[in-house]
Amino acid sequence: MMGNIKTIKIQKYFFLCLIFFSLSAKEISFIDNQTYNWQYLSKWNIDKKSNILSMVKNKGYYFNLYFTKNINFKNGTLSVNFKANDGYIDKGGGIMWRVLNKDNYYIARFNPLEDNFTYYKVINGNRITLQNRNIKLADGWHTMKIVQNKNHFIGFIDNKKLLEYYDNSIDKNGGIGVWTKSDAETSFKNFELN
Repeated sequence: MMGNIKTIKIQKYFFLCLIFFSLSAKEISFIDNQTYNWQYLSKWNIDKKSNILSMVKNKGYYFNLYFTKNINFKNGTLSVNFKANDGYIDKGGGIMWRVLNKDNYYIARFNPLEDNFTYYKVINGNRITLQNRNIKLADGWHTMKIVQNKNHFIGFIDNKKLLEYYDNSIDKNGGIGVWTKSDAETSFKNFELN
């Protein structure tokens, strides 16, 4: 009898935590430039009905960025749905966080040409690989999530934990955004911050 009561209490606790975290998620609007003051490199298109952001044309930049520094992010959870649409040299993309400027930030990126999920840091414009994991995904929409706590970050794709790393290089509050490289034409939607 006592085991059943403890099990019910634990289940109730996890259920309440799930409700709290789902209610506290804040969707970030790619359309709302007054609030977020989005900064970007390359040509991006926003479907205003669906709030889907797509990188559509590289304008000669090595990295295609779409970010805001109006959100002060240091610890928490970021998630976004992404779909790799096209790309010959590169394909895919991911989340940027702790963005200090266009040359200093962290990235989590999925690349379907290489079938991998990778953590990078960009310091003074130089991209440095931190960790990498091979994963093959079907075409279509997928969910990327980053959980950051102090110098520890965990990366998920479609709710599967794939990356876990510790790094102190960017230990300040910074902005958030999305990222692709070269000719990678990728769409993003449901960008959320917890």
